[in-house]
Amino acid sequence: MAKILWQGHNLELRARSSALCRMPDFDIKSGERVALLGSNRDFRQALFRSMAGLSAPLSGRLSVDGEDLPLRNERNPWCDLFSKKLRRKIGVSLESEGLLSNVSVRESLETLFRFKYGDHNSGLVEGASRVVEETALRVGLEASALNKRPSELGRLELRLASLCLAFLTKPVILLMENPSQGLHDRGWQALSETLEQILEGSQRTLVMDTDDWLLAKRHASRWIVFEGERVIYDGSPEGYMAQGGEALLTELESERWHACRAWIEELRKNLGAA
Repeated sequence: MAKILWQGHNLELRARSSALCRMPDFDIKSGERVALLGSNRDFRQALFRSMAGLSAPLSGRLSVDGEDLPLRNERNPWCDLFSKKLRRKIGVSLESEGLLSNVSVRESLETLFRFKYGDHNSGLVEGASRVVEETALRVGLEASALNKRPSELGRLELRLASLCLAFLTKPVILLMENPSQGLHDRGWQALSETLEQILEGSQRTLVMDTDDWLLAKRHASRWIVFEGERVIYDGSPEGYMAQGGEALLTELESERWHACRAWIEELRKNLGAA
């Protein structure tokens, strides 16, 4: 039986818009590939950021790999929610990249790697440069990009640099925030292929918060769909297509990706036969 990595019970979260988000009880098991989708990005983002240890719940219970996260502390809202052990097991790729802006990507990644491991693994810390180069190669980030500052990178390079940061500690859990935001056809395809290579044959758990239904179809086997102030669906992509095909068709037709065309035609055909 797969291990439960996240478990939420009676959760109340605070969205960036200051809205109060009440989440249904849920659990996510080891090895699952989950996409958070739907029109209410505020609620999606509130759940994602709590799962990533970036924002504490207001009330209820959220456990991550058996550790209960502390509730929001108004006196110290910036307290670290994850233990160091847990932080190393979870890689987080943020839409805002998470890199230091005033140094090169290489220096930024090396500094953040040292911070993540602290002083208890001096051998690993001393090898930070090697780890950065190996991880960059793994995610497809070119060596020339490592010597640039984040402001000098293209959109795909930024996404790959953020993915590189998430993978420095060889995490067993990967969280991705809007990974394809701002990417067009070639960049989107390159990112999707990189994800496929990273996930293929592994038991790595994936949770992505995304507006990109096609990326979710390619890489997630479970969809949690938000609409208004509630979750309207939690299950397989095929189940959602069967139950909410018309709504999904509307979403897809608003996408810019040419790659959606075949899927749109398939969905239209299935809806016509239903």
